[in-house]
Amino acid sequence: MRNNHKLIALSSLGSCFEVFDFFSFIFISSILSTVFFPGVSQGLVYTFIIFATGYFFRPVGGILLAHFGDRYGRKKIFILTLAMMALPSLIIALMPTTQQIGIMAPLLLAFLRILQGISLGGEVAGATTYVAELIPERWRALACSCITSTANIGVLLSTLIISLLTHGLSSEQMLTFGWRIPFLLGAILGLVAVYLRKRLSETPAFLEIKNKKQIEKIPFFYVIKQYRAHGLFGIFLAIVVASSTSTFHLFFPTYLTNFKHYNIQDVILVSSVGIATLAIFSPLFAFASTYFGKKKQCMAGTSILFLLCIAAIFYQYGTQSLKEIYIFIIAVSITIALINSVFMAMLADLFPTRVRFTGVALSYNIGCFIGAGFTPLLNTYLIHATGYLNTPFALVAVCAALGCIVMILSREISPNVSKLSVANSYI
Repeated sequence: MRNNHKLIALSSLGSCFEVFDFFSFIFISSILSTVFFPGVSQGLVYTFIIFATGYFFRPVGGILLAHFGDRYGRKKIFILTLAMMALPSLIIALMPTTQQIGIMAPLLLAFLRILQGISLGGEVAGATTYVAELIPERWRALACSCITSTANIGVLLSTLIISLLTHGLSSEQMLTFGWRIPFLLGAILGLVAVYLRKRLSETPAFLEIKNKKQIEKIPFFYVIKQYRAHGLFGIFLAIVVASSTSTFHLFFPTYLTNFKHYNIQDVILVSSVGIATLAIFSPLFAFASTYFGKKKQCMAGTSILFLLCIAAIFYQYGTQSLKEIYIFIIAVSITIALINSVFMAMLADLFPTRVRFTGVALSYNIGCFIGAGFTPLLNTYLIHATGYLNTPFALVAVCAALGCIVMILSREISPNVSKLSVANSYI
């Protein structure tokens, strides 16, 4: 059991550091726009485009890295994903600015962000696959939930460090060297995690199919052909989590300030409270799932999420006062934790060993891209276009309802899921 604790810690901390590296960029985007696009009126827009470019390459990276993970082993890719995040962060921390090398600076920054996007696309899926193949079935949901929980902690850690920097340094100091510190810190932490991960061994599940020469030549095609329904099930599950977290943990403060006219100082902690609640309750609910079952718990989560959104739409609950806002975000985050606590373990159970990495990466990254990649933009556009202020709640309600329907219709998949559990999936 002690080895399991070490395994979970190394897998989770790696994801934490990787997310810290990736999202530090967005929290100092206004400073980066001045550094890399000085004197350009649309500099912030160009900076957001560079950030979005990294996000766009997440599904590409997930599929690409998963291909090699299913063919050559989980451990190698498990280490590569961290290195592909840490080394670009180190280069960003040390690279010259636009004033020194001209347009090559933002172009280099965009290239490094693409590498980090590819890396992030493989990290969570790789960590989930690795942990799921080594942890006993009873504790698999708890182990996988630790990965997503510490990823949330990585976001909180990033906001904390940058908040300390912006309060401790002057604006001029942040522009000259302060913006480099989060990237340098993330690179150091990531490289330490790479060193520690090198001590991990390959999973017995992968070694078995390797020894039996059952490695799939092109795992992506095998998943599309043989496990299409399982993949769609996983995508819809990821959409529910991604759309709800993107709406309530990233977009909600902007929504409250721009459309409900709250002061940013009053709602600035909304996202942090929500993310912290999610990080705390996900492992607790993962532990509870050993008694109630993963699918039942996930169904309960999507149903309650739907009802909370309906309450927000028809009764305006959740936005009428500051007290109500914080109660609402805590309630929503606890509900999301019901799903978040088990869905990565459910993804791992959907696919056999020979294509598990690819199946998890495909489902998770496509679901996140659809659910989170367009949610803030779509919410903003629809509110401006229609004037309907309840659009964010309506979109999450639709996603939650679709998630419930998919789980009800997935009864035909369920027996296969149990047969594909890690313990029996060396096929």
